[in-house]
Amino acid sequence: MPSVRRMHRSLRDQAMLQKPFAALTIRDRSSHTRRYPGSVLWQPLPGGIFPHRIDPVLRRRGAQCVGLCGADKADDVKAVGPLAVIDRNCSDLGSALRDAIGKESVDVVADVVGGSLWPQLITALVRGGRYTCAGAIAGPMAEFDLRTFYLRDPTFTGATVPLPGVFEDLVGYIERDEIRPLLAATYPLENFHAAQQAFIDKRHVGNIVTEPFPPRP
Repeated sequence: MPSVRRMHRSLRDQAMLQKPFAALTIRDRSSHTRRYPGSVLWQPLPGGIFPHRIDPVLRRRGAQCVGLCGADKADDVKAVGPLAVIDRNCSDLGSALRDAIGKESVDVVADVVGGSLWPQLITALVRGGRYTCAGAIAGPMAEFDLRTFYLRDPTFTGATVPLPGVFEDLVGYIERDEIRPLLAATYPLENFHAAQQAFIDKRHVGNIVTEPFPPRP
């Protein structure tokens, strides 16, 4: 199996650096969920790292995407093009879904946050729905009502080694401009601590890139 794939693309280095990690995870997880077309509720990182990846990747596979984020990020997430955006701090996720898309459940939940909202994410799945997770930035421990599991028969998948062909698909998306980068900020390597603080503050939407060398013209 070749370990290198030549890419014919005009994007600058900062943009290319953003591509593989989030998009590869999303494309791989979407292969595991196998429910298209359908509705997908995705909860990106508080820094907004996933929305510009997950929505285009899933929409091109036939899904209708619903974003879940803080109110301060709603306008930026809406600009990516989901069907609807719901406030992460809502008290009743089912009601919020009904108000936004006309129904209280979705076919797939894609999550990288976890935390206290996690039980509502699982309850929001249709019977036989799928939950896929690639992180737990809000906390790895969550309560789970087993009745939801045995009555609704969901399938859970995690982020592991990508399936064969996933990276090849991702390269094709990039070359055809089907997914685009969203760059929040760029820092030279000597300002790495400032970049790290900006990441911790979580006021950005998109990726933060540090450059070890001066950018190419």
